[in-house]
Amino acid sequence: MVLTVLPAELECEIFEIAALSDFHTIPSLLRVARRVLEWIEPLLYRVVMIGRSSKKDEACRRALKLKPTVLAKGVQHLFVTSLSSWPEEDIHSLLRLCAPQLLSLADCSTTFYKPTLLPVLLHAVRLRRWAGRLEHLFGDHSAIDLSFPAFRTITHMDIFDEFTDENDEVICAGLSALPHPTHLCLNDTTSLDTIPRIFTQCLSLQLLVLMDAEEEIINEIAHNPPTTDVRFVVSGGGGYSNDWEVGARGGIDSWAAAEDFVARKRRGEIEASFYLLDHF
Repeated sequence: MVLTVLPAELECEIFEIAALSDFHTIPSLLRVARRVLEWIEPLLYRVVMIGRSSKKDEACRRALKLKPTVLAKGVQHLFVTSLSSWPEEDIHSLLRLCAPQLLSLADCSTTFYKPTLLPVLLHAVRLRRWAGRLEHLFGDHSAIDLSFPAFRTITHMDIFDEFTDENDEVICAGLSALPHPTHLCLNDTTSLDTIPRIFTQCLSLQLLVLMDAEEEIINEIAHNPPTTDVRFVVSGGGGYSNDWEVGARGGIDSWAAAEDFVARKRRGEIEASFYLLDHF
């Protein structure tokens, strides 16, 4: 019997494909051989969600102290939940490591986004997706500055700020000045009068989703939309963190579902007057 020895590059690619096709298999793959451990271990931390699992949080903090190069190579998607108990220093350390290759960043806490994070985000040069409250990140609505370097590469934004008379102009002007915004999600406290203006000012937008967790509210908006633009979609907001993870791992998330919804409307498969996306 003749055993065929594969080139290391091909062998590495095979294991990476296996790991990325089902991340649940990664712990088993790590035990195959030391070389496989070196190839695959960074993929274990490709998507990090802080505050959702104490066991995973502990493993990530341990890796931060003992294997920082693994995190530096691996982390591409970072989500900080409202249940995070990480010290600010540790989160900043993690972000400094992964910022150069970070593709998406989201925050559902009230402590992660602060002006002290801005110097760290200067190293985020590949960021494509951002979610959170701009007021928290910049410290005040009057200080919001979407010309900040980290936003130059962003295509997908989930903004959870409440639009008010004080911040409406600042945020809309900032959105219109972004180089590549194609997908925008606004939260349930958005003034409906703002939406037609955003479509007028942000010519690169392919999709604008208005999200609300209250079924009664989204039904009302869907039946009385503030715009007839085909790119406008109304959606429920349940299971946001789970949906974010699905998207980070390459699955069909709310963005993909909304894109398909708009495409079907353009083809006439869905009534032009229908705006409600049933995804969650």
